[in-house]
Amino acid sequence: MAKKEVDVDVGKGGGGGLSTGKLVTILVAAQILLIGGLVAALWFAGVFGNDGGNGGGETEKKAEERETHYIELGDPFTVNVSGGNAQFMQVGVQVMSRDSKAEGAVEEHMPVIRDRINTILGAQNAEEVRSTEGKQALRKAILEDMRKVLEERYGEPAIEEVYFTKFVIQ
Repeated sequence: MAKKEVDVDVGKGGGGGLSTGKLVTILVAAQILLIGGLVAALWFAGVFGNDGGNGGGETEKKAEERETHYIELGDPFTVNVSGGNAQFMQVGVQVMSRDSKAEGAVEEHMPVIRDRINTILGAQNAEEVRSTEGKQALRKAILEDMRKVLEERYGEPAIEEVYFTKFVIQ
């Protein structure tokens, strides 16, 4: 058997086609532009933690608004309750806010807030608040009332959540 030799033109010389080097350069440049555009789009979308180019002051303000503040409402509330064999209920309460000035407002209006919470707690039936649903309803009632007090006296509801840090019924 005889071997045949085949001549293959790989684009060297003046054939008018793109050389391998030029083709690689164009492909690398296209990839760099594509990646650069993707990074720029993600940057302006805020994926990297910036604010889309709105200025440094806005970023600090937004970060402060997102910061969580937990505010303890003093000693646990102790109230007499009705229903079943229970005689009293003791509840520790903390609230959560993203307003950095809310703690001052809560402290300033603490007598009103504590009075309203004492009234709400004292109106509870011990058997009803023993259940999870009862605790959730109680938490919601306290939150709504606190937000109302702060709206009237501070100008903003300021409180987002109410948490029970202690809950004893005896």
